[in-house]
Amino acid sequence: MRANTIGYCRRYVGSGFQLSLVVTPVRRVCCRIQDLLAARSLNVLVWMTAILITATGASTAQDIRELEPDRIEEFVALVAKNECRIANEAAEILLPAGGFSDTDEVRAIMAQLLYHGRARLVETESDGVLIIFDGPCPAGGHDADPKTAFLEIIAENGCSLTSTEGRAMLEDAGIHIQEVRAMLPLLQNDGTLSLSDDSETVMLTDEACNDYGPNPEVVTDLVNDPVTKPREALIEYLEIVGCELTYEDAKTDLPAMGFDFDKLEKDVQDYLAQGIVTVGPDETLILTIGRCS
Repeated sequence: MRANTIGYCRRYVGSGFQLSLVVTPVRRVCCRIQDLLAARSLNVLVWMTAILITATGASTAQDIRELEPDRIEEFVALVAKNECRIANEAAEILLPAGGFSDTDEVRAIMAQLLYHGRARLVETESDGVLIIFDGPCPAGGHDADPKTAFLEIIAENGCSLTSTEGRAMLEDAGIHIQEVRAMLPLLQNDGTLSLSDDSETVMLTDEACNDYGPNPEVVTDLVNDPVTKPREALIEYLEIVGCELTYEDAKTDLPAMGFDFDKLEKDVQDYLAQGIVTVGPDETLILTIGRCS
């Protein structure tokens, strides 16, 4: 981590927010999930990003604003007239002129659009853009909705994610940090996830963990042959199922995938010595390389 980190302080100016940069020694920073999600890219949708960066406590499930469905569709129609996308400079003029000067309302609408996979926040070299993919706007052009991608990342990481882990994983998956910031209250409200007491970790509920986590039953084939390339096949399988496999599951799942379980038990001793895997509580086999490192 850098010696200093950039945080945002908010000042109310007219009908919007002006962002000021504050360089804070890292030792004084509380590196919470919500702080991390807020402190990104000053030039990315400055006006609209400011809407997402709210006072302490505003990003909680209790503060979700009730919206009239018609207002969401009016917002979509307004952006559709701007070629289905809106960036910083256009947002400052187009949204208030179109009847959307209430920053809390715009923040709530954006969150709903992201949450339901109807829009994306996309960072460009010089700016950030909100792109609508629904209603009068053409679908496609970017990867799957950010909500599903975000939840799958958490599930594949053992159904919890710390601020430190999340930074690189979200960037690697092409998920804009502000997309997650906007959706967090909705995901808390629908019972999909919760935050730890210190707000450093997001945790999926058991149901969400099952819904978004890898399911061994849907793994029908492996690129590497479990018989001729057992080491590579085991690594591949462990990556698919979330980097961990209990001994009880291994006894049934691995033979079903074509592994010689008796031979594999002996091979695992070599893999332990090579640092490829470790053994956790209850004899859980844990992959420590590749995607799981």
